[in-house]
Amino acid sequence: MDSLKTKKEQLKNCKLDLTRIKKSIYQALIDANKDKLDTIAFDIRTSQNNFKEGPTITYKEYLEEMRKNAKSSSILDIKTNDIVPIILPNIVEARTLIYGHNILGAISYPMSLMAPVNQIDAFLSSEKIKNIFILNDFYEKYKKALQHTTLENIICLGDPKNLPKGKKIIPWSEYQKLCMQQTQELTPYYKENETTILIGTSGTTGVSKASCITNENLNASAISYIDGNVFPGNFMDALIPSITYGMIMMHLQGMDNKTVYLIPELLTDKTAKALSIIKPDVFAGGPVHQYNIVESKEFKKGKMPPRKIYLSGGASLDKTAEKTLNGVEEGYKENGIVNENIIVRQGYALTETTGLASIAKRGYYKLGSIGIPMLYTEIAIFQPNTEIKLGPNQKGEICVSGPNIIKGYYKNQEETNIAFKIHKDGKRWLHTQDIGYFDEEGYLFHVDRMKDIFMRFGFNVHPKKIAEFINKLPYVQNCTVIGVPHPIEQMVPVAFIQLRPNTNINLIDLDTIIKQECYHNLEETSVPLDILFVDMIPINLGGKVDKKALLAASEIDYYSPEKQIKRTMKLNK
Repeated sequence: MDSLKTKKEQLKNCKLDLTRIKKSIYQALIDANKDKLDTIAFDIRTSQNNFKEGPTITYKEYLEEMRKNAKSSSILDIKTNDIVPIILPNIVEARTLIYGHNILGAISYPMSLMAPVNQIDAFLSSEKIKNIFILNDFYEKYKKALQHTTLENIICLGDPKNLPKGKKIIPWSEYQKLCMQQTQELTPYYKENETTILIGTSGTTGVSKASCITNENLNASAISYIDGNVFPGNFMDALIPSITYGMIMMHLQGMDNKTVYLIPELLTDKTAKALSIIKPDVFAGGPVHQYNIVESKEFKKGKMPPRKIYLSGGASLDKTAEKTLNGVEEGYKENGIVNENIIVRQGYALTETTGLASIAKRGYYKLGSIGIPMLYTEIAIFQPNTEIKLGPNQKGEICVSGPNIIKGYYKNQEETNIAFKIHKDGKRWLHTQDIGYFDEEGYLFHVDRMKDIFMRFGFNVHPKKIAEFINKLPYVQNCTVIGVPHPIEQMVPVAFIQLRPNTNINLIDLDTIIKQECYHNLEETSVPLDILFVDMIPINLGGKVDKKALLAASEIDYYSPEKQIKRTMKLNK
């Protein structure tokens, strides 16, 4: 096995053949699978069936569904550069729609099932969207947003018993039949460096926006994983398509002719159970999944099945949990020899890197590290707000360069200019606003975020943005939001609120009102789990909110459910 030093030399001399990425993602999928069409693409598993064997779909059937969807969408007059929102979970139909629209040159925008109504409303209005695909179960939630006069067709998927009624409603079964009206074969569209996918993100700066991802971005990321032999074997996939992590896993699985055990639901506390029944070679998840494995009876009883790699991405995994899962101590590393007992391997990537940057691939694991750079990707540590590159063990801003770096943010040049900068070396660098360092052996470590961001269920949560919204409510004088560890949800936002004088609303009612306002205007993951009322927001000697004082006074501890949270507190002594 190569040493890390040898690996670094190989990476320096590794260049991507650009002819491999300069094609549409649909065409790349066709080229990769033309001689392997009988491979099972999907084996669909659900908790309702106890994750036992479900319906299967071959690559031949998978690719044919993409072509049918392209034809059906063409009958709805979906064409090149049209933006098509997709509000669907991790189901095959979401994938075939994305590739089907890629054939037409349309831009798919998978949107979060937890997105606030007002956000969907604003986007449909500003972009004059004509067609949208949505799960039946979410129609009522977004009904107000779906009233726009520009919307011509609302294609609904799911249980026919829950099919909404209306003139614009097209059931999925009727949509599928539309392909028979298109008698001509469609030529796949491709134009270099054009956006093919929009993915919503708060990015590195905390401002909500859509990331413009090109065919080249997705192809480069998928090829990097494949050429680097990162994921040998089959997959278990529970990632949603509205995050780039889910998007790139979807594309690399198809590009590598993988068999995927597809789970159309959020796993959280069912993660270990699903893994123990399905026994996949590869599972890509986040810290929330790993924490649930640690707490599971399967792990505690030593019943976790053999595996090739369980990837943890999206945020750094707590070192204590990593030690427990992998059974290793401080200073442990593989030294090029694969330890088959390692359960979880960390990676590092952002939406802006198209789900690609570094990974602790087999043979290159070191406790606490987020791995080594992926093929065709360069990572460097810079002194923040400069182009000064730092050496080993010097902490600075993690920056990434390569063909996987996205085009920019949709209609937001200001945010694009903040995140992406061309340096004097002529390379375009993503400034992640994450702090980290390389050690002397070339392993990357993540230290902190320059912005006060935390993760809930694997999604970015920006406490400052939540507090800014709550502070606009008429009865709130001051608010601060703190991320608090949670045994299932990873971290949760807790709002500490100082009310305006003479606020004559019952606190129980006020709690409900504030949470409802948050639900309608923020991502669901940003809705505070708890709201605590204080007589003042304490400030420390540094002039910042004294979070320690607030947490101590509240005695909040979600790991001790019998402990009662103090809903009201007096801190003005």
